Amino acid sequence: MIPVVFTSWLAPHLRTFVALKHAGGCDYRSEEKLLLRFDQHVRREVKPPLSRSDLLAYMESKDHLVRPPVRSAPLSPASRPPAAGVGRDGLRDALG
Repeated sequence: MIPVVFTSWLAPHLRTFVALKHAGGCDYRSEEKLLLRFDQHVRREVKPPLSRSDLLAYMESKDHLVRPPVRSAPLSPASRPPAAGVGRDGLRDALG
């Protein structure tokens, strides 16, 4: 596998983040490639500091990052299992 080399001004932070994921036992190779694309965008297009609008503009330029996946038969809210520790009334149950 070819090592991922980050080169933007965010590179030290991205390297630290990926190292943390690897240290935790995550197979983070595909995510690393996504971060590399973001790093390349930052190097070409974004000056420090990174703003919310910079991040949103990047995400909007990548359809797969903003569009939810299409399901053949979406689940209705009543048929979805509740999240662990959260009842049908959502956070009200969790917060008491």
